[in-house]
Amino acid sequence: MERHPASATVRGVRLSRMIALLVATGAIWSASIAGGRCDAVADFYRGRSISVVIGFGAGGGYDAYARLLARHIGRHIPGNPSLVAQNIQGAGGLKATQFLYDVAPRDGTVIGTVARGQPLAPLLLGNTSFDATRFTWIGSVTDEASLCLSGFTSKARTWRDLMTAETLFAGEGQGADPDMFATALNRVFGAKIKLITGFHSTREMTLAMQRGEVEGICGVSATTLLGQYADWIAGKQVNLLAQMALRKDDRFPDVPLITELAQNEEQRQIELKLPPGVTVRTVLDKSLSDMLVAGELDAILAAQPPQPYLDGHPNIARMFEEFLDIEYRYVEKTKIIPIMHTIAMRREIVDRHPWTAVNLFNAFEKAKNRSVERALYGGMTYFPILWGFEHARRSQTLFDGDYWPYGVESNRRTLEAFLTYAHEQGVCHRLLRVEELFPPQLLRSYRV
Repeated sequence: MERHPASATVRGVRLSRMIALLVATGAIWSASIAGGRCDAVADFYRGRSISVVIGFGAGGGYDAYARLLARHIGRHIPGNPSLVAQNIQGAGGLKATQFLYDVAPRDGTVIGTVARGQPLAPLLLGNTSFDATRFTWIGSVTDEASLCLSGFTSKARTWRDLMTAETLFAGEGQGADPDMFATALNRVFGAKIKLITGFHSTREMTLAMQRGEVEGICGVSATTLLGQYADWIAGKQVNLLAQMALRKDDRFPDVPLITELAQNEEQRQIELKLPPGVTVRTVLDKSLSDMLVAGELDAILAAQPPQPYLDGHPNIARMFEEFLDIEYRYVEKTKIIPIMHTIAMRREIVDRHPWTAVNLFNAFEKAKNRSVERALYGGMTYFPILWGFEHARRSQTLFDGDYWPYGVESNRRTLEAFLTYAHEQGVCHRLLRVEELFPPQLLRSYRV
């Protein structure tokens, strides 16, 4: 475990929770946005055009949103550039994402709209062809629910049918909404969806459903459904199976939220049960630092001081000026340093090759021990930090020698505090035991 005494604990989110998070927004990215003062921006954009890359084919929801944006946003950009829509379809929007990442000019003349799940593709699908954190996020065109639906003649006319009958659903490719939603439903809920992927747009998928080539689609935005296929709903030509969202769209009062369909403890992890008075709000167009400076936030807890604080902004100050002494006293009293990061392995790999966990732990422990030895060596400075040796010795005294302990038992107090807070704050629906975090056969040999 990696630690930092002044840091908030970073908590993981299960895949079932991600289903709802993914449907919250349609992502709009750019390779870069020109900075500087307003007049410099106007000079840059005057007489130019901006390409709007669309990751899907013509006629679908993303295409409609992007073209609506291209029609109007130029009036709100200094210099009033024209905008030209360009469809780069393929691989469920991944081709457009890779174009923005590898090929597009990084001067603010190219922006793009891709599948809302693309930012998580490296995490969920293991795709390493781009780093989602290196894009500049501009905003969101829409914030709405997506729906799973099937044709009227489909075997799956209800949610329960989807669990029992193999059903052909349309997809667009790795990272696209229909593919990610369907895959998540199969893995989390045990649905029997068989994906027929490779379509280029929602329109192609709906045409395939009309022709009987597929039986349904999972991940059609509510606005797209109402705007382009309202006659289907009015004529009851489709079965609306579930809403993929955190909150229900009132236009579909009889269609259950995905969180309402959970049948067991794992599936119920979709819903975050926060304590009374605590709410969660997604903000995509502002940073925490911006909100802190503007007075929209009272405080933040972060691993690094916000940049405005480092720049000496008069509106921002540490909550505790003598933070180092306060943190030392806390650690001295509790022997707890909040855990920031963990190293995890797939359970089936550990079960098949138990020695891998032990060897990996040994490697990290040796690296940690060498780093601590350098910190405690007073003959030569390894780190460009004044009084670094004294800080290391003080830390060593706090923990009776090993101030960065590895191992379940050595970290039990910290782990139990972590689990208690997770339960109290609604992240876990019940109070977990430390032993539940690790496979039984590894509790003795595998360390954190």
